Amino acid sequence: EGIDGVFDPGANLNAVFRRADLVISTAGYNSVLELASTDTPAMIVPIPRGLDDQTARVRLWGPQLGFGLLPGCIEAGATWLADQVDRPRRRAPVDLGPDGAERAAEILLDMFCPVS
Repeated sequence: EGIDGVFDPGANLNAVFRRADLVISTAGYNSVLELASTDTPAMIVPIPRGLDDQTARVRLWGPQLGFGLLPGCIEAGATWLADQVDRPRRRAPVDLGPDGAERAAEILLDMFCPVS
């Protein structure tokens, strides 16, 4: 039920990724980073963009997230998917380091409340 359903996760994409057993996604910047913070195995696929090199992102992040599907790798991608279906397993989330929120708050405080 719902296997062919289409939905808009809105701002909850990260939560949807976390609940999934497997994700097949384009290699957009935000999608890749949100997937990296989960333990969900993912196949990422580049789409051609003039201002965004998704192919480079697939090469870099594909092995860390699960599989990066590049032209000429269709058979290997199918094998990876079949293996994930036959033997589901999670992966370790990628450590993306600090998010910068604390430093951003310090900069804003310095801008609006300078110490004399």
